[in-house]
Amino acid sequence: MKFIKLSLLVLPFMVMADNPIVPMDVDAVEEKATEEVAQVEERSVSVTQYESSSSYSDAGGIEDVIVTATRRETDIMETPLAISAVTQDELTRYGISNIKDLSYSLPGLAIQNSDTNAPIITLRGIRSNNVTEVGDPAVGVHVDGLYQSRPQGAQALMFDLERAELARGPQGTLFGRNSIAGSLNIITAKPNLEVQGGSITVNAGRYEERGIQGHYNLPITDDIAIRFAFSDQSKDSYLDGYYDPNGIDHRFLPANVLSQAATVDTCGQRRGNSAYAWFLGCNNPERADDAAPGFDQGYQYASAYKAIKADPSTFYNNVDNHAFRVSALFIIDDTSDLNFQYEIFQDDGAGWMNGFDCDMIKNRTGRTFGGAPSKAANTCADILGAGSSEYTAFVNTPGVNDLQIESMRWIYNKDFGDVQMVAKLGTQALEQYSQFDIDGGRNEWQMAMVLNDYKADSTTLDVQFTGASETLSWVVGAFYLEEENDMEAFFHATFNGDNIFIQPDRTIESKALFGQATMKLRDDLYLTLGIRHSEDDKSDVGGKNYECSIWNSCYPSGEIWGNRQLFMPTLNALEPDFHIAGGKYAGINCTNFGGPYGGNPNHPYLGATGCMVQTANNATSQSYNSTDWRIGLDWDVSDNSFIYTYLATGYKAGSIADEAVRGANTLHPEGPGSSVNTSYGPEEATTFELGYKGKFLENRLSLSANYYHTVYDGKQFTGNVPYDVIAATEYDIDTQTLVDVQQVVTFWGTQNFGEQEMQGLEVEFDFIPYDGGRLSGWVTTMDTEVTEDYNTQWYYGQDAYFGRPDYDTSVANVPENYVNLKGNEAPYSPNLAFTVKYEHTFNLGSMGQITPAINYHWQAEDYLTIWNADKHINDDGGYGGYGCVNPSADDGCGYGFYDLPGYFSDSTDIFGDQRSSWSMVDLIVTYKPAGDAPWYAQAFAYNVTDEVISYWRGVEAGVPSGAFSAPTQYGVRVGYYW
Repeated sequence: MKFIKLSLLVLPFMVMADNPIVPMDVDAVEEKATEEVAQVEERSVSVTQYESSSSYSDAGGIEDVIVTATRRETDIMETPLAISAVTQDELTRYGISNIKDLSYSLPGLAIQNSDTNAPIITLRGIRSNNVTEVGDPAVGVHVDGLYQSRPQGAQALMFDLERAELARGPQGTLFGRNSIAGSLNIITAKPNLEVQGGSITVNAGRYEERGIQGHYNLPITDDIAIRFAFSDQSKDSYLDGYYDPNGIDHRFLPANVLSQAATVDTCGQRRGNSAYAWFLGCNNPERADDAAPGFDQGYQYASAYKAIKADPSTFYNNVDNHAFRVSALFIIDDTSDLNFQYEIFQDDGAGWMNGFDCDMIKNRTGRTFGGAPSKAANTCADILGAGSSEYTAFVNTPGVNDLQIESMRWIYNKDFGDVQMVAKLGTQALEQYSQFDIDGGRNEWQMAMVLNDYKADSTTLDVQFTGASETLSWVVGAFYLEEENDMEAFFHATFNGDNIFIQPDRTIESKALFGQATMKLRDDLYLTLGIRHSEDDKSDVGGKNYECSIWNSCYPSGEIWGNRQLFMPTLNALEPDFHIAGGKYAGINCTNFGGPYGGNPNHPYLGATGCMVQTANNATSQSYNSTDWRIGLDWDVSDNSFIYTYLATGYKAGSIADEAVRGANTLHPEGPGSSVNTSYGPEEATTFELGYKGKFLENRLSLSANYYHTVYDGKQFTGNVPYDVIAATEYDIDTQTLVDVQQVVTFWGTQNFGEQEMQGLEVEFDFIPYDGGRLSGWVTTMDTEVTEDYNTQWYYGQDAYFGRPDYDTSVANVPENYVNLKGNEAPYSPNLAFTVKYEHTFNLGSMGQITPAINYHWQAEDYLTIWNADKHINDDGGYGGYGCVNPSADDGCGYGFYDLPGYFSDSTDIFGDQRSSWSMVDLIVTYKPAGDAPWYAQAFAYNVTDEVISYWRGVEAGVPSGAFSAPTQYGVRVGYYW
C-alpha cells in the first residue's frame, strides 16, 4: 500500500495569510468580485468560489473569516450559528496535522484516539464511541462540503487547507447525516489562475520528529490551473516500550525480537503484572525476588524471560504517514467551472496503546479478583520496574496500522443567472490491515485484535441550488451516500482461542432531500425555515461469525495434563490466522471433534485444528428515517452586531450489529444456540440556541456569545455488554491449582439509553489591544444530566468494584448489579473550560520581527465515562455475596444474595472514572526577517510543563488504565515560499 516516502527533515506546510508577522498566502492576491447583493443577503459576503478564506480590513483591524456553514459563503461574524474556524496558519503553529490534534482547541470539542486509529469526537457532551464499520460519529466530517463516511478517513485531510470550520449544534437540515452534535468541514486550498509559486515548511523536534509539507500552484492557461500539495511526517513513540516474550503466544513477535529473548537470572528481573502471569516459572507466591527461576511442571508453561526494549520508531504511538493531493481548476465558460481533486494518504504507524494509570494504581489495597497477588505489587514501579510510568508499555503483539485512503472529489459550479448550482461528487477507497495488543500486559489472557483485511468504498453525491431576491434567499438540494464494507478480522485471547468475523458485504445507503430559506420580515429582522428528510438503510449479506477455541478443538488446548508444556510449541507452530488461511469450518473440509473434553480423550487438542465453528449468521437489514427542521430568527441590532435564535432538530441513524449466540458451554437457561438481538435504534436531539455577535473598537474586538439547551434522546453507548455465563476453568493462585469456574461472556455492542439534557454558554473573543498585540480565546460552561430513569447492567470495572468471591455473579446479568443512570453527567463535559492565546510582536527594525505567543488551556473536573461511579457508592445492590439469608425458610437457609454496605467494594478514588481539573501551556516564538524576505522560522514547545492528563480511563482485571497526553514536545520549523 505504500506510495511515497519522503525522508527530509520537516513538518507541516503553512498557508501564510492571516498573521501579520508572516507573508500573505500566494492565493490571497485574487481580488473580490464585485456585484450587487440583495439586501436580504447583507450578512453574506459575496466572494468568488476559489478566493482565500480571509482578508485584512482596510482599517487594519481583525481580518474577515469566510465560512460556508450555511451552504453560502458568509462572514463568520454575520453567520447565525455557533461556529469556529481555524486557518492553516493556526493549524501549523500549534502542530495540528490531523483531526485528533484539534481536541480541546475549539469550544466544547474533545477528540480521543481509538485502537483502530479512528477518532472519537465529542461535542457539547454528545459523542459516539462505536468506530466499527457499522458505527456512525456524532459529528459529521466533511471535506469541501462532501460527507466522509469513515472516521478513519478524517485523519488524512489536515494539510494545505484554507481553514477548518466547526459548526456546533444540530446541522440536521443542511448537512444532515450524523451531524446531531455539529459538523466539521475541512476546506482545501484551491488552484489559483493568477500566481505561479509555492511554499515549503520543514521541521524537526523531540522524539526524532521530522516532517515536510508544501504546495506548488501552476497556472497552465487562462482557464486551467493545477495545485500540488504533499505532506510527510514521522516521529518516534514517546512510550518506554518493551516486547514481552513471557506470553505463551509468540506468533506475533518478529524473529529479530525473539532472538533476543533470554531467561531471567533471578525472579526479580521479571517485569510485568505478576498477579496474572501464573503460567511462568517465577510466580510462586513464596519465591523471593532474588531466588533462581523455578519451574513447576505441574502448572507452569515456561520459564520467565527478560523484557526486550522496543525500537521507538516502530512502536505504538509513533507517527509515520505520507499524503499527496493534486487539485485542478477548469474554467469551462463564463458561467461554469470544475474543480477536480485526487488525494492519497498512507499511514504506516504502529497504532495507539493505552497505559497503566499509575496515579490510581498506587492507591490499590493489593487485592485483585481471584485471590491475593503473587506479591504485593501496587505501584507501577512494583509491576513494571523502577522508573516506570504511564508511558511504560509491555506488549506481546507489535502494533501495525497499514492504512491507505484514496479519495477523488469533483466540484462543479454553474451559474444560471438567478439560480446557482453546485454539484459535488466524491469517492473514497479505504484499505487497512492492523493488529494491536488489547491488554498491554494487564491480564493473563494476552488479547489482540487483528483487522486481517478491511476495505471500505464509498460514493457521495451532493447537489444544491441557491437563489436570492430582495426579500428571500434559499437553498434546496439532495444528498446520496453508498458505502460498502468488506471486513475479515479476529479477536485473539491466548488461553481461550479466537473469535473470527467475516463480513463480506455490509452496506450503508443514505438519501436525503433538504431545503432552507431566509425571509426578510423588515430591514433588520429575518426569519429562517429549514427542513430535511433522511432515509438510511443498513444491511449485512453473508456476514458470519466463527469460533476457533479450545472448546471446539479448533484451537490447541492448554490443558494437556502431565505434559502441559506441549501447549506453547503446538500453538506457536501455527500462523496467527491459521483458521482463516485454512478456509475450514465445521462440516466443510474438516470434521469438528467437539470440545477439549470430548472427541479423543487422550488428545483433545488434535484432529480438528483450524476447523472453525460458525456461531452467528449476521445476515440482517434495518431501515431508519427522520424529518428534521430548523426555525430561526435574526435581528440586526446595529451595523456591527446582531442577535440570532433558533430551534432545530438532529438525527443519527441506528444500526445493525453482529449476532450474539450462546455456545455449547453456556449455563444460560435458554441453552446453546440461543441468541441476543444486538441492533440498536437512532438518536434524536432538539436544540434551542440564543446568540450574539458583534464587532467593536473600530473592528479591533470581535465577540460571539451563545446559550444552548439540548434534549438528547436515545444515546448510543458502546461497550462490553454481558449476555452469557459459561463453564470454564482458571488457575487459582491461592491453591495453585486449576479449578472449575463460571465466567461471564460479553459482546462488544451498542445500546440506547435514556434522555439527557445539555445546556451551556459559549463565548469567543478576538482582541487587538494595540498594534502588534493580540488576545483571543474562548470560555465555555456545560451542565449535562441524564434526566430519565435508565436502569442498566453495571459494566465498568466490575471485577474490581464488586470484588465478590463468585466473580461470575458480580458481572452477570442479575438484578442486584443493575444501576439507574438518572442524574449522571455526560463524559467530557466540564462545567467550566477556557483557552486564552496571547501574542506580541517586537519590531526589531532592520533585524526583522519576533513574536512570542502563549496558548493556555484550563478546564474543571469532569467524567471520562457515562458511569459516574462516585455518584453510586450508596446504591442498593452491587457489592455483596450469596449465602443463607432467611433462617426461617423451609430449608433453614433461604439461600440468596445478601447486600453489603455500599455499591462497590473499593473506593472510587482507586477505580473511578472522574478526572480532576487540568491545564496545559504551549509556547511559540516566530521570527520574520525585515522587508520581503520569503521565509520565517519558529520555535515551539507544546505541553511545556509536562502534564500527564487522562484522556480516557478503564479498569481491566483490577488494573486502572487509560490514554494520556503526550509529554512535552519541542522543536523548530522553517517556512519558505516563492
